[in-house]
Amino acid sequence: MSISLCREEREFVKGQILVCFKKPYCKNFVREFGKTLGYNLSEEEYRYGSLYIFQTEIGKEEETRKGFEFYSKFVDWTSLRDLKIERRWGELESIIKKFEELSEDVAEISDKDYKQRLNQIIEGIKVQNQ
Repeated sequence: MSISLCREEREFVKGQILVCFKKPYCKNFVREFGKTLGYNLSEEEYRYGSLYIFQTEIGKEEETRKGFEFYSKFVDWTSLRDLKIERRWGELESIIKKFEELSEDVAEISDKDYKQRLNQIIEGIKVQNQ
């Protein structure tokens, strides 16, 4: 999946990169793999996919990415961590959850409740897009 934002619109986290491994390795392997390259696995779990957050020296993010990508037998890809994209995914998850909840209740609620809940979702989307 690729989201194309102008580079200046993105909100990259300084001192962190994301690493996607080719296989679902256990966390201990991932931690030790990073340590052998001189980087620490963040305690923070990444919410959006099977990615790992690694700490790096601020300003050395691209160098760190290249270091991981050199080991292409294990590493599929790396990326700078973008908070703007993460916020967008969170907003979409919230909207989807509300639609799913409404969908589950659709046969059991009155027209008034249905319209009210649907309008709440629509208003929430409008607010997020301002």
